Amino acid sequence: MIGFIIALEEEITSIKDIDKNIKVYQTDFFKYYLFSKNNIDFVLVFSGVGKANAAACCLEIIKTFSLTKLINIGVCGVNKKDIKTDDVLLLSRNYYLDVDATEFGYKYGQVPKEKEYFENNNKLNSDIKSIFEVNEINYKECYGGTSDSFITLMNIDKLNKEVFNIVSAIDMEATAINQIASKTKIDTAFIKIVSDNILEEKNKYTENQISWPKTVTNIINLITNNIK
Repeated sequence: MIGFIIALEEEITSIKDIDKNIKVYQTDFFKYYLFSKNNIDFVLVFSGVGKANAAACCLEIIKTFSLTKLINIGVCGVNKKDIKTDDVLLLSRNYYLDVDATEFGYKYGQVPKEKEYFENNNKLNSDIKSIFEVNEINYKECYGGTSDSFITLMNIDKLNKEVFNIVSAIDMEATAINQIASKTKIDTAFIKIVSDNILEEKNKYTENQISWPKTVTNIINLITNNIK
C-alpha cells in the first residue's frame, strides 16, 4: 500500500477528483481515504498543519497500514526568485529551520541525537522522476526546510540564514514526516507545489489558491495512475 499525507483538504480540489470509489476509515485522530488503481492500494490522509500533527499522522499511518511507500504532497512557499507559483518541486533533502541546539554542539537545525538533515535518495524518488519525465512534467529538485511558523518577509529574520539559504522550499510538515519515516524501511518522497514566494512584500498564498489545488490534485492522479 502507498500512503499520501497532505496537510489540509483545501490543498486539493476534492477527494472525489482523486477517485470516485473512496472508502473511509476513521480512527480517534485521523480520517483515512482508501482507494485502488491498477491493482495498487492507496491511502490518503490530511494531517493538519504543523510538525506535531504531521509526526503524529505519519506514525499512525505507518502503524495502521502496511505501507511500502509514503508520499508527502502539498503546497509550500519558496525563497528563490527563479522558482514560480505552481512549480513542481521534488525534495531530495529536508532540514528543520527552527531548531537550535548549537549550545550542545549540534548543527543549527539538528535535533539532539538525530541527523542534521534527512535524505530521500531512493527508488521511489527515481520512479517519480521517471513518471514526471515521461509525462513531460517540468519539476525542480531541491532541498526543503520546515518551520512551525508561516514564514513571510515579516518574520524571515528569525530563521538561521545558513540553513535558510541552503533550502528552496519552505513548509510546516515535511521534515517531521521525514524524521519519523527515516526510522522505518519505507521509501519516502516529498512533492511540493509552490503557492507563494516569501520574499515578496505582499504574500500571495490566498490569491494563488485558484491554481495550486488543481496542480496538487493532478500530480496525485498522475502518480496513482502510473506508479508500479
